[in-house]
Amino acid sequence: MFETRDFLTEVRAETGEDGSITIRGVGVPYNKNSRDMGFIESFAPGAFSDDLASNEDRVSLFNHDSNYVLGRQSVGTLRIIDDSESLRYEVDLPDSQTIRDLVAAPIARGDVAGSSFQFRTISDEWRTIDGVEHRTVTKATIREVGPVVFPAYPDTTAAMRSLDAWRSGDAEPTPQAVSGIAELYAKIEAGDELTDEETRMVARYIDDMTGALAGIKGDTPPPGTLQMNRNRQRMLEIL
Repeated sequence: MFETRDFLTEVRAETGEDGSITIRGVGVPYNKNSRDMGFIESFAPGAFSDDLASNEDRVSLFNHDSNYVLGRQSVGTLRIIDDSESLRYEVDLPDSQTIRDLVAAPIARGDVAGSSFQFRTISDEWRTIDGVEHRTVTKATIREVGPVVFPAYPDTTAAMRSLDAWRSGDAEPTPQAVSGIAELYAKIEAGDELTDEETRMVARYIDDMTGALAGIKGDTPPPGTLQMNRNRQRMLEIL
């Protein structure tokens, strides 16, 4: 299922010497917490790297309206730039009076102050911080990105399903998380000294387990709850 998110970010329109117009905006800022959507969300740097390396096509629409196609990646009129800070986009606008009047002119005046994108989550991580559930999207695909006049309240249906699974203990951890946790736990059991970064990883994992355990309700806890609590206690002993 595709989800929609938006951010209040700068969108610029620049006119070239030949009269062509290119718009530039930030589609996805990384490591930036969202507003409260029933949870807090952020996107990890590199979340879209695998997808962007594929041959999948992507488009830029104005206000998510397919009647206003601004650019398409496969023909070079949409360019996506991905680095450690954000996923940005550049679009060479169609040379039509309608686009100039309804898209380029409002952006140039500053009337359009947001960007929005559609994505599908491949993997995410949840933790509880100060009683608030936080979601970090670690891997996703992106289908569309572009400017919007009125950033809409995001569609969080798929995210809420992921949150419910995490709360119930049914969520599957990512292979990277399982591997990292297993290696750390093996070092702890062997009595090996941890690096500062590994110690911080242990602290984050303890926070995750604490949040997960606090969210377990009912008389019959999910499978693995007892072992999770034992692991948490063992890791607390070394900090």
